[in-house]
Amino acid sequence: QGFDLVIIIAALVCDGAPDRVLVLEQDEISTQTGLLSAHGLGVAEALALGRALGDLPPALQLLGITIDPVAASSEIKPGIVTELWDHIFQQVVSA
Repeated sequence: QGFDLVIIIAALVCDGAPDRVLVLEQDEISTQTGLLSAHGLGVAEALALGRALGDLPPALQLLGITIDPVAASSEIKPGIVTELWDHIFQQVVSA
């Protein structure tokens, strides 16, 4: 509560290529198919709960790092980290 924008960063299992950053707006998250949080309970389910409770921020983005579930490691490539920080910086500057 009290924030105009919330940015969630999560690892996502998807059908596409690994090591990509997906930027999804709040209204796009529940409509995406083939995405699954690496934690089992997805962001879409958490947002559905927040929506039902009337407790979502005006703007929310998901920065999803795509992973390969078979070869998943805890290592994130430096280019991915740079891309994430660049996106977050742009959002903060434009706020």
